Amino acid sequence: MKWNYSNSTHTIWTSFDYGEVEADTIEEAEAKAIAKIQENIQLANEAFKQCEATEHFNIDMNFKDIEITEAN
Repeated sequence: MKWNYSNSTHTIWTSFDYGEVEADTIEEAEAKAIAKIQENIQLANEAFKQCEATEHFNIDMNFKDIEITEAN
C-alpha cells in the first residue's frame, strides 16, 4: 500500500518534507516517512557545509505534526 506524507512547519517550506512511501500500516508509513525526511535533512545539511557562506546553517524539524494519508 502506498502512503503520502507531509511534515510542514508552516514557517519554512522545503521541497523534501513530503512524498510517498510504501508500507503495510500507517505506523510503518510514518516511520518510513520520518526516516526519509531525516535522510533528506542530512543531505541538505551536508551541502550547507560545503560552502563558507552556509557552513554554519542547519535544518531540523519537529515531526509531531507529520500527516500520513493513503495514496490514491
